[in-house]
Amino acid sequence: MHLFRHVDGWFVAALNAQERAVLASIATEVQGMVQGEAPPSLDVLPTLTRLFPPASMDDGEIARDFASLTGKALRDTKDKRLGRLAGRLARGTIRLDADEAAETVAALNDLRLAIAEILGIDTAEDADQVYATLADRAEPAGDHDVFGEVYVALTVLQESLVAALDAAATKRTD
Repeated sequence: MHLFRHVDGWFVAALNAQERAVLASIATEVQGMVQGEAPPSLDVLPTLTRLFPPASMDDGEIARDFASLTGKALRDTKDKRLGRLAGRLARGTIRLDADEAAETVAALNDLRLAIAEILGIDTAEDADQVYATLADRAEPAGDHDVFGEVYVALTVLQESLVAALDAAATKRTD
């Protein structure tokens, strides 16, 4: 995986076909959850709660009011962002302008949140444990490790895009 870098005003990353296919598949799956389309065997409620946290954990009325005011718009925004990410991944090299890059950061974050729910990552220490487990293994030892590798790849890809955006912003202010 070639991480994001800022080149001639564009944010560019080259992922191989397998990497793009895996990430596009996950983006499509999470988009399906956001749209309310998920296999009946899949418990999506925890993932949706992670993607759409309540405005208040203590006051149900505030949480319901906030959700009724913002829920559809937020759901539509995430849906479109994830769909566009899946489309971008269908191409070879990913080449984004600044607005697309900012949108992609948010979409990658949604994917990370979904995978974090699957892995039970709630804290930085939990994430560190996933990294440590993967570092100790030459090959994935089951689905948990595979999801861990995807989580790490998403994290590194998102961090590289944030760093490229930051570098571009710093360059503009110099």
